[in-house]
Amino acid sequence: MLPRCNVRALPPDLEEAAWHAWLTAHGPYDVIIDPSVDRPDPAQLYRSVFFHLRRGGQLATLNPRPARAEPHGVWPLLTQLIALRDGHTDLSPRDADEAALAQATGRVVVGENYVLAKNRTESRAKLRESEIASVMSLTGDRIGKVLDELGEESFRPSSLVRDHRQETTIRDQALIITPRLALREYYDVVCLRGQVVLKDNLLLPETYRHYLYPRLTNHVTTEIAPMFAQVRAESSEPTHLPGSYFHFDSEWPGHYGHVHVEQQRSSDMQRPLQSRHTVGRETSIRLPGSQRIGG
Repeated sequence: MLPRCNVRALPPDLEEAAWHAWLTAHGPYDVIIDPSVDRPDPAQLYRSVFFHLRRGGQLATLNPRPARAEPHGVWPLLTQLIALRDGHTDLSPRDADEAALAQATGRVVVGENYVLAKNRTESRAKLRESEIASVMSLTGDRIGKVLDELGEESFRPSSLVRDHRQETTIRDQALIITPRLALREYYDVVCLRGQVVLKDNLLLPETYRHYLYPRLTNHVTTEIAPMFAQVRAESSEPTHLPGSYFHFDSEWPGHYGHVHVEQQRSSDMQRPLQSRHTVGRETSIRLPGSQRIGG
């Protein structure tokens, strides 16, 4: 073991749904090692954790030779990715995510009982509103702090829904759950045009208007995986703005309807930050309908 290595072990009792938040809080990584020999779907693990590696990082998985032909094994997936990356196949990637993963997969080393795969790209981890609290708890004061919060609530609309197909059906509306709302203060974030808010390797929840959608997207970023994206036009150094700032940007700042409906407005509000700045402190709150306000 290298003397200066910072080694972290994924808690064994951590549910798989919470892996992304935990890995995000401590990443990105130079090496990720999966020592499991009986994982039911190692190919899915590869897809889920590969982009937690920094550029040049390596994913190491156990891969006994008899397991090479397993349909959900790492070896069949890597064979497909390498063929797609090098253009040695007439097959097309099944979707844009597989194409991005193929381009990110670099040198692959196959040993007697292991496989090493190198990541040759950079990415940022998306964070959901439901994940940011645990990430901030794990990172101490590196990201920021929660100033106030409201608990999760739910309600059931009293109106009926009429579905007009071949036959008209009438149904009750489903239960609507509003997530926990938090007033947060962030430290030293970078704000980009189009509502993008960055902190180190993270795309913070304020980046996303539709934060309850199954997949978080922002048209300013480039999608490479369900929970990862790349940020365009990051070549220039951001301008540092000392002090504290509200964050009132919009993904569609030129569209009156989006800006009017999605932002809490006040008569003395300054124009939203729409250029690349690193902000000393940023305070924001997530409200229903993707509105954000700070204080």
